[in-house]
Amino acid sequence: MKVYITPCGIGLGHSGRMLSVAEQLKKKNVEIFFSTYGPAYNFVKKNGYKVFDAPDIMWGETDGVVDVGKTVAKAPVTAKKILEHYLLECKRIKKLKPDIILSDSRYTPLLAASKHKTPVVYVANQIKFVFPEMIFKKKIENIASKVNYRFLKNADEIIAPDLPPPYTLAKENLDVPLNIHFSGFILRTRPENLPSQKELKEKLGINNLLVYASLSGPGKSKEKLVDALIKAAPDLNATVVIVRGIPGSANEKRDGNIITMKWVEKREEMLKASDIVISRCGHIITSENITYGKPTIYIPQPNQTEQYVNAGGVQRLNVGRTMREGEINAKNLKKSILNIIDDREIKNNLKKMQEIGERHIGEEYVAERVMRIAE
Repeated sequence: MKVYITPCGIGLGHSGRMLSVAEQLKKKNVEIFFSTYGPAYNFVKKNGYKVFDAPDIMWGETDGVVDVGKTVAKAPVTAKKILEHYLLECKRIKKLKPDIILSDSRYTPLLAASKHKTPVVYVANQIKFVFPEMIFKKKIENIASKVNYRFLKNADEIIAPDLPPPYTLAKENLDVPLNIHFSGFILRTRPENLPSQKELKEKLGINNLLVYASLSGPGKSKEKLVDALIKAAPDLNATVVIVRGIPGSANEKRDGNIITMKWVEKREEMLKASDIVISRCGHIITSENITYGKPTIYIPQPNQTEQYVNAGGVQRLNVGRTMREGEINAKNLKKSILNIIDDREIKNNLKKMQEIGERHIGEEYVAERVMRIAE
């Protein structure tokens, strides 16, 4: 059996999810091909899979933050690239003749598959669109979402990589008039497959409370978080590990109770070793924090409405605390860390979510559905 996997190439989250599913499919002796673009292309290639490239597509940005005006301005160029993607996928599907296509948040393979009558499983945590504040916001959201629903009618099955209601994290994005299957969170590494927290702390040379700050996003906003955390850290009875999210060198710098790193290769080990986490609020990192049972302070990236939706889910489920970027300073960050350390309700809710998550292993569910639909 041939499976053609086509994740969105913006960031590494979509391809990371699909690599998790690919690992499950490999156990079933499936031949796997990938198609993606941008940084995801090299990421998939590095993991040893056959992968096709396509022209890079990205929204408009100002200092790394989504800029609606620039995104609209580059729409003609983006439309041309989307057409190129569609034509490339038509050629590849015709040549490869896959038994099924697995697409993560990418539309051109979905449309190309329809032309070649190839079944498609579509995975996404954003089905209903939520946009930043703008003129006619609600009207634009409704129109865009309805267009999306029409596209997705071409899919044989739509899967949300989230927990089923009422425990859904991205509820606002997934409350739609379509038949959606909830797979559970999709992870690369499950916590039960790693050494114990105690063993991992010993490996890191840490014997007290560990605060792990996994920071991503644009330079200026990220450095503001780093600066506030460095100022707050000396007053904490803890080791504070700050990872700046810059791929490449993993060299660490120690200064008192602060460890700063550009990158950490075994991120899941650091996550399991931690007691408190500080992170952005993307769907994948949030689902990992919940699955690992980590009390987390979430700081959504400005203008990333997906992260605002996820932050709303964190608050509704009471599995962490959220802060707006404008609230970030050393005093507020220290207060939030101290408060979440002693928050028994959050810890109990995380334990409950972990128990529910153990009954919904997303990567296994998606692989099983792909196999069944392709048969």
